[in-house]
Amino acid sequence: MSEETRRRVAEAMTALVHPIPVNMRMYLNNFREHPTPLKNEDLWESDRDAIRANVAAEIAKTGKSEGSISYGGYGEQDADSAGKSVFGRANKGAANILAESVMSPAFRMETTLGSAHYRQDPSGQIEINDAYDFNNPRESTKYFTDFYGGPLGHVLANYKMGGLFNALRTAGIIQRGDNEGTPFTFTIPPKSSTSRDGR
Repeated sequence: MSEETRRRVAEAMTALVHPIPVNMRMYLNNFREHPTPLKNEDLWESDRDAIRANVAAEIAKTGKSEGSISYGGYGEQDADSAGKSVFGRANKGAANILAESVMSPAFRMETTLGSAHYRQDPSGQIEINDAYDFNNPRESTKYFTDFYGGPLGHVLANYKMGGLFNALRTAGIIQRGDNEGTPFTFTIPPKSSTSRDGR
């Protein structure tokens, strides 16, 4: 079986288990009382490929097998979204958020991992360590939450000012801000030795 065929089979099998894109699943998970940590098994194979590409680019740039990956390094976006931040690409509305979540591994990983710590061992296995949280400290939103009459008022105000993506992000920050999220550590195998089920 060719590598491309194997990748497509792995993607299809993982999508059967997890038909909803990981960024959407993790966002909803964030609102549970006890969110579950992100695992390798939650990712589609194209998500793993996006992480591998980001780590490879970082290693090529720094020469170090350990460091940080970040936004903008998860792969190519389509011509319409090239050069735009994750926020700008999503602010077209609900349909665009859904389309980007389904079609773009780069968008999924920017809105799931964003910045994360990586370590690659000599065999090519990559360990990812991070927490599912939001870039802003939750405390920094307290003033605006009070100003707008509570969490719902704050979310609605951000919807009016910046669209659905901004409102969703605000709700996430109110729930769990920077350094308050669910920590996770998972490993992904090198591409050449990924098993058939994509895990």
